[in-house]
Amino acid sequence: MNFASAMCTRGMIASRDGCTSTLNEPRSGRPRKVRTESSIKLIRGLLEIDPRWTCKEMAELSKIPSSSIHKTLIEDLWLQYVTVRWVPHHLDDSQEAGNKSSLPNNFLDAIDEKATSCQNWLCILNDIYSSAQRAGAAAAEF
Repeated sequence: MNFASAMCTRGMIASRDGCTSTLNEPRSGRPRKVRTESSIKLIRGLLEIDPRWTCKEMAELSKIPSSSIHKTLIEDLWLQYVTVRWVPHHLDDSQEAGNKSSLPNNFLDAIDEKATSCQNWLCILNDIYSSAQRAGAAAAEF
């Protein structure tokens, strides 16, 4: 008997005995959600000490599962792992202004120059490819 038929049999017996409720009854044991305010504060405190810690390192220190730490970082603290640090998903106004002011004045000119040089390389490669095709076609005629 597989799991599904066993559950159906259990449900039929329960309904025959008078249980017609479809609501789940409270269950004993550990709750599914381990992310509490105290665990969120603990993880935030660990990140203030050193933002370069990985989820595994924080799990060893706090005795919280690394999967719960990762969910807390992503969903509750709105952080993401960039290179070797946990950083906010969204920057506030002062951080955005700092990022824009750190760009060089000729930033757009530098981008245009790079794009032009890439276009030149594409033109050169296209010319080489075309001449190779013409040489191959001429060799095939002989």
